[in-house]
Amino acid sequence: MKKLIKRFLLITGILFGLILIAGISIPFIYKDKIKARAMENINKNLDALVSVGDIDLTIFRTFPYLGVQFNEISVFGKKEFAGVPLFSANKLSLGFNIVSIIKGEKPLTIREIILDKPLINIQILENGKANYDISKDTSSKTANNEDIKMVLNKYLIINGTIVFNDKSTGIFTELKELDH
Repeated sequence: MKKLIKRFLLITGILFGLILIAGISIPFIYKDKIKARAMENINKNLDALVSVGDIDLTIFRTFPYLGVQFNEISVFGKKEFAGVPLFSANKLSLGFNIVSIIKGEKPLTIREIILDKPLINIQILENGKANYDISKDTSSKTANNEDIKMVLNKYLIINGTIVFNDKSTGIFTELKELDH
Protein backbone atom coordinates (compact mmCIF):
# COMPACT_ATOMS: atom_id res chain seq x y z
CA MET A 1 0.00 0.00 0.00
CA LYS A 2 2.87 2.39 0.84
CA LYS A 3 4.49 1.66 -2.53
CA LEU A 4 1.26 2.53 -4.31
CA ILE A 5 0.97 5.84 -2.45
CA LYS A 6 4.64 6.67 -3.16
CA ARG A 7 4.16 5.95 -6.88
CA PHE A 8 1.00 8.02 -6.98
CA LEU A 9 2.74 10.96 -5.27
CA LEU A 10 5.78 10.62 -7.55
CA ILE A 11 3.64 10.58 -10.71
CA THR A 12 1.55 13.49 -9.43
CA GLY A 13 4.70 15.46 -8.59
CA ILE A 14 6.20 14.82 -12.02
CA LEU A 15 2.97 15.85 -13.78
CA PHE A 16 2.71 19.00 -11.66
CA GLY A 17 6.35 19.83 -12.44
CA LEU A 18 5.79 19.36 -16.19
CA ILE A 19 2.72 21.60 -16.10
CA LEU A 20 4.67 24.22 -14.17
CA ILE A 21 7.59 24.10 -16.63
CA ALA A 22 5.17 24.32 -19.59
CA GLY A 23 3.37 27.27 -17.97
CA ILE A 24 6.63 29.13 -17.55
CA SER A 25 8.21 28.25 -20.91
CA ILE A 26 5.25 28.50 -23.33
CA PRO A 27 4.91 32.29 -23.03
CA PHE A 28 8.63 32.73 -23.76
CA ILE A 29 8.59 30.30 -26.68
CA TYR A 30 5.58 31.93 -28.36
CA LYS A 31 6.20 35.59 -27.36
CA ASP A 32 7.46 36.70 -30.78
CA LYS A 33 4.66 34.85 -32.60
CA ILE A 34 2.01 36.45 -30.38
CA LYS A 35 3.52 39.94 -30.69
CA ALA A 36 3.72 39.62 -34.49
CA ARG A 37 0.13 38.40 -34.73
CA ALA A 38 -1.15 41.20 -32.47
CA MET A 39 0.64 43.90 -34.46
CA GLU A 40 -0.51 42.31 -37.74
CA ASN A 41 -4.15 42.45 -36.62
CA ILE A 42 -3.75 46.04 -35.41
CA ASN A 43 -2.14 47.25 -38.63
CA LYS A 44 -4.56 45.31 -40.81
CA ASN A 45 -7.66 46.78 -39.16
CA LEU A 46 -6.70 50.30 -38.04
CA ASP A 47 -5.78 53.46 -39.91
CA ALA A 48 -3.85 55.01 -37.03
CA LEU A 49 -0.38 55.25 -35.54
CA VAL A 50 -0.09 52.58 -32.84
CA SER A 51 2.88 52.50 -30.50
CA VAL A 52 3.68 49.72 -28.01
CA GLY A 53 6.57 49.86 -25.55
CA ASP A 54 6.87 46.16 -24.71
CA ILE A 55 4.72 43.08 -24.56
CA ASP A 56 4.70 40.73 -21.57
CA LEU A 57 3.14 37.28 -21.50
CA THR A 58 1.86 35.26 -18.58
CA ILE A 59 -0.22 32.20 -18.00
CA PHE A 60 -0.39 32.27 -14.21
CA ARG A 61 -1.96 35.70 -13.55
CA THR A 62 -4.75 35.12 -16.08
CA PHE A 63 -5.26 31.36 -15.79
CA PRO A 64 -6.94 29.63 -17.66
CA TYR A 65 -6.14 32.21 -20.35
CA LEU A 66 -2.88 33.42 -21.82
CA GLY A 67 -2.33 36.98 -20.64
CA VAL A 68 -0.82 39.47 -23.08
CA GLN A 69 0.13 42.79 -21.55
CA PHE A 70 0.94 45.78 -23.76
CA ASN A 71 3.02 48.30 -21.84
CA GLU A 72 3.00 52.00 -22.73
CA ILE A 73 0.52 51.65 -25.58
CA SER A 74 -0.83 54.64 -27.50
CA VAL A 75 -3.00 55.25 -30.53
CA PHE A 76 -2.78 58.51 -32.47
CA GLY A 77 -4.95 59.58 -35.36
CA LYS A 78 -3.81 60.62 -38.82
CA LYS A 79 -4.67 63.54 -41.11
CA GLU A 80 -6.80 66.07 -39.17
CA PHE A 81 -6.03 64.28 -35.90
CA ALA A 82 -2.26 63.93 -36.33
CA GLY A 83 -0.62 64.25 -32.92
CA VAL A 84 -3.94 63.93 -31.06
CA PRO A 85 -4.07 60.84 -28.82
CA LEU A 86 -7.19 58.73 -29.18
CA PHE A 87 -6.09 56.17 -26.61
CA SER A 88 -3.14 55.58 -24.33
CA ALA A 89 -2.56 53.41 -21.30
CA ASN A 90 0.26 52.38 -19.00
CA LYS A 91 -0.91 48.80 -19.43
CA LEU A 92 -3.47 47.08 -21.60
CA SER A 93 -3.90 43.45 -20.56
CA LEU A 94 -5.81 40.96 -22.67
CA GLY A 95 -6.71 37.36 -21.88
CA PHE A 96 -6.78 34.82 -24.75
CA ASN A 97 -7.39 31.10 -25.09
CA ILE A 98 -3.81 29.80 -25.40
CA VAL A 99 -4.71 26.79 -27.57
CA SER A 100 -6.40 28.95 -30.21
CA ILE A 101 -3.33 31.21 -30.42
CA ILE A 102 -0.88 28.33 -30.83
CA LYS A 103 -3.05 26.66 -33.48
CA GLY A 104 -3.62 29.99 -35.27
CA GLU A 105 -7.40 29.57 -35.09
CA LYS A 106 -9.67 32.38 -36.22
CA PRO A 107 -11.36 34.30 -34.87
CA LEU A 108 -8.97 35.27 -32.09
CA THR A 109 -11.15 35.38 -28.96
CA ILE A 110 -10.52 38.02 -26.29
CA ARG A 111 -11.82 36.86 -22.89
CA GLU A 112 -10.72 39.73 -20.62
CA ILE A 113 -9.50 43.31 -20.86
CA ILE A 114 -7.76 45.29 -18.11
CA LEU A 115 -6.84 48.95 -18.67
CA ASP A 116 -4.39 50.58 -16.24
CA LYS A 117 -4.41 54.41 -16.32
CA PRO A 118 -6.07 54.69 -19.71
CA LEU A 119 -6.76 57.94 -21.51
CA ILE A 120 -9.68 57.73 -23.92
CA ASN A 121 -9.77 61.02 -25.82
CA ILE A 122 -12.76 61.36 -28.14
CA GLN A 123 -12.65 64.42 -30.37
CA ILE A 124 -15.27 65.43 -32.93
CA LEU A 125 -14.56 68.35 -35.26
CA GLU A 126 -17.09 70.99 -36.28
CA ASN A 127 -17.59 69.19 -39.61
CA GLY A 128 -18.57 65.97 -37.75
CA LYS A 129 -15.32 64.09 -38.43
CA ALA A 130 -14.38 62.00 -35.36
CA ASN A 131 -10.95 60.80 -34.25
CA TYR A 132 -12.31 57.37 -33.32
CA ASP A 133 -13.17 56.60 -36.95
CA ILE A 134 -9.91 54.72 -37.51
CA SER A 135 -11.06 51.37 -38.85
CA LYS A 136 -9.91 50.62 -42.36
CA ASP A 137 -12.43 50.24 -45.15
CA THR A 138 -14.21 46.93 -44.45
CA SER A 139 -14.92 46.39 -48.13
CA SER A 140 -11.21 45.93 -48.86
CA LYS A 141 -9.72 42.46 -49.04
CA THR A 142 -7.10 43.19 -46.37
CA ALA A 143 -9.52 44.14 -43.60
CA ASN A 144 -11.50 41.31 -42.04
CA ASN A 145 -13.62 42.03 -38.98
CA GLU A 146 -13.97 38.31 -38.33
CA ASP A 147 -10.32 37.99 -37.26
CA ILE A 148 -11.06 39.09 -33.69
CA LYS A 149 -14.00 38.13 -31.50
CA MET A 150 -14.75 39.42 -28.00
CA VAL A 151 -16.30 37.12 -25.45
CA LEU A 152 -15.64 39.15 -22.31
CA ASN A 153 -15.80 37.45 -18.94
CA LYS A 154 -14.02 40.33 -17.22
CA TYR A 155 -13.01 43.92 -17.82
CA LEU A 156 -11.43 46.52 -15.54
CA ILE A 157 -10.63 50.20 -15.86
CA ILE A 158 -8.14 51.39 -13.24
CA ASN A 159 -7.63 55.14 -12.68
CA GLY A 160 -8.82 56.10 -16.14
CA THR A 161 -9.52 59.41 -17.85
CA ILE A 162 -12.19 59.84 -20.50
CA VAL A 163 -12.46 63.05 -22.51
CA PHE A 164 -15.36 63.75 -24.86
CA ASN A 165 -15.06 66.96 -26.89
CA ASP A 166 -17.71 67.45 -29.59
CA LYS A 167 -16.99 70.78 -31.26
CA SER A 168 -19.98 70.34 -33.62
CA THR A 169 -22.42 70.53 -30.67
CA GLY A 170 -20.26 72.34 -28.11
CA ILE A 171 -20.38 69.44 -25.64
CA PHE A 172 -17.31 68.82 -23.49
CA THR A 173 -17.12 66.18 -20.77
CA GLU A 174 -14.15 64.86 -18.82
CA LEU A 175 -14.06 62.02 -16.31
CA LYS A 176 -10.94 61.64 -14.19
CA GLU A 177 -9.76 58.89 -11.83
CA LEU A 178 -12.39 56.48 -13.18
CA ASP A 179 -12.40 52.98 -11.70
CA HIS A 180 -14.86 50.51 -13.14
